[in-house]
Amino acid sequence: AVSPWSEVTGEQKKQGKQRKYLNRQIKLAQLDSPATNAPKPESSPIPEWLVKQGVPSEAVETRYWYSKSQWVSRFEWTIEERKKAKTIRQGHIKSNGLIQWSKGSKDWRAYKLSEAVKHCQEKWVLGVEGEGCVETARAIAVCGITWQGSSWKEKAITNDLSALKQGGAAGLVYFPDHDEVGQKKAELVKSACQSVSLPCLILSPTDVWADMPIKGDITDWVEAHPQLSTDELIKRLNRGIIKAA
Repeated sequence: AVSPWSEVTGEQKKQGKQRKYLNRQIKLAQLDSPATNAPKPESSPIPEWLVKQGVPSEAVETRYWYSKSQWVSRFEWTIEERKKAKTIRQGHIKSNGLIQWSKGSKDWRAYKLSEAVKHCQEKWVLGVEGEGCVETARAIAVCGITWQGSSWKEKAITNDLSALKQGGAAGLVYFPDHDEVGQKKAELVKSACQSVSLPCLILSPTDVWADMPIKGDITDWVEAHPQLSTDELIKRLNRGIIKAA
């Protein structure tokens, strides 16, 4: 059936109003300026026990601090031309000041959670997979959070979402990795948001970047567009958010 033209134009106007409403309502929590304090790979001495496990002495370490006493270390080294190997280890500082390479008994909160809580009033916080992706978001002045490997469980996630909600966050926008694991984690995040009644939007990676490779993430997208300014990157990210909404 062919609709009368007045109905067509009326529907177009309605959709236009909805888009404007969403643009007003969904605002990402942002830093005052792009972050410049991201952890950098360092050539520090590799613990002997790690060398025995196959990590070469020339490996570089990037240390992501979750708190003043808890961190995750990413060890990376070259195995072939342009190919790299990596391993991730948890560490903490014990009450007696000694370092122990384990998770420890204390709870781990989401990476950069306190920063997100500080800037989330009436804004949507960006959730991603991995500390590197959080730092990519921070480099374009967007507040991001992620969870430490063994903390990808609904109870741990809901605790942090509750902190965002108490801080006045409007909701969580989750940018999953472009693979099956990413989708499963997105469903976990969505379920956790529902349990604390925090609005949640799950982005489609290809809505942000049509050419997103399999296993690609926000870091791949940003690195593939070095010519784009921070403002333009955020605009394109917002387009994906509007589609998700």
